[in-house]
Amino acid sequence: MSATGVLEPAMVNLRFEALLSARRPGEALQLLQSQLPGHRDAPFIWHLFCRVFLILERYPEAESAGRQALAMGPEDTGVLTNLSLAVLYQGRHEEAVDLALRTVELAPDDPESHYWLGVMHLNTPSGGKPEWAAARDAARTALELNPDNADYYWLAASASGRMGAREDAARYLSGGLAVDPGNRALLMLGTRLTGGQDVVGGEAEVLRSLLAQDPMDSQAHLLLRAQAYARLRRLAILPWLQVVFFCFLAPFVPAAAVGGAVPVALFLAFVFAWRSRRRYRVLRQELPGDYLEDLQRTGPLTRLSRRLTLAGMLAVSAGTLGAAVAGT
Repeated sequence: MSATGVLEPAMVNLRFEALLSARRPGEALQLLQSQLPGHRDAPFIWHLFCRVFLILERYPEAESAGRQALAMGPEDTGVLTNLSLAVLYQGRHEEAVDLALRTVELAPDDPESHYWLGVMHLNTPSGGKPEWAAARDAARTALELNPDNADYYWLAASASGRMGAREDAARYLSGGLAVDPGNRALLMLGTRLTGGQDVVGGEAEVLRSLLAQDPMDSQAHLLLRAQAYARLRRLAILPWLQVVFFCFLAPFVPAAAVGGAVPVALFLAFVFAWRSRRRYRVLRQELPGDYLEDLQRTGPLTRLSRRLTLAGMLAVSAGTLGAAVAGT
C-alpha cells in the first residue's frame, strides 16, 4: 500500500473477492470507491465496478462501468460477458445476444463464452423453440469443451425441459449432479422439471438439504415457508370435503332403528380426522426439525388459521352427526 492508501491491483482484487465471498457487496463497493482515485485509468477497476453493481442489481450503473472498462480493453471477454448481463437485465435482449456473440467470436474455445451465449438465448422474452434450441446447442458446445462444469449441465437441462425433451433434461440433470451433487441451481431446477423429482427428490427434501448446507439461504427459506403454507391450506379443505361426502352418501342410507345415517357421519368424522392428522404428521416429517412448530409460533395468523381449521372440523362433524340423528 502506498502512503496515499492506494493498494496494488492484485491486493484490490484479493480484497474484493474476499468481500464478495463473505456476501458483503456493499463493503466491496466501498473498497472500489476508495481505490478509484488511484486506478481511474485502469480497466480492472471498472470491471470490478460492473460486477458489484450487477450483484447489487444496479444495472444502469453496471452497464456504464462495463462500457468504461470495454473502452479501455475492447477484447476483454470477461467485461463483454458482464456488460451483456447488465444489458440483459434492462430488457435489451437482442443487444445482449449481440454482445455474447462477440464474446464467442473472440474466444471460440472458451466454454464460458458459449455458456453465457446460451443464457442470453434462454432468457429471450419471446422465447420459443428456436431460442431454446440455440441455448441447448450453446450448452452442448460448452460441455464438449469442459464436461466437468455443473452450470453447463444446468443450461442444457433448462433448455431441454422448455423444449419438452424430458429424457434429455433428466439426463443432463443427472450428469450435472454427478459432477456436483450439491449444486443448488440443479437441485432447484429438478423440482420444477417434469420428471425432475425422480432425480432430485421432492421440493421439501431439496429445500431441506439446501438449508442444511447453508442455513442463511433466504430463498430456500421463502420457498420452504410457501410450501408449508400451501400444504396447510389443503388441510383446511378437508372439513368441506367431509360435508360433500356426507351429503352424497346420506340420502342412500334408509332411516332405520339402527341409526340410519349416524354411522356414516361417525365414519366420515373418523376418516377425515385421521386423514388430517396423517397429512400434518407427514408434512412435519418432511420439514426440517421443528420448522412447522416454529412457523406457527412466529405467525399469529398461522396459529389462528390452525384453530379455525380445527374448529371447522369439529363443527362439521357435529353438524353432520346432528343431521344424521335428525334424519333418523
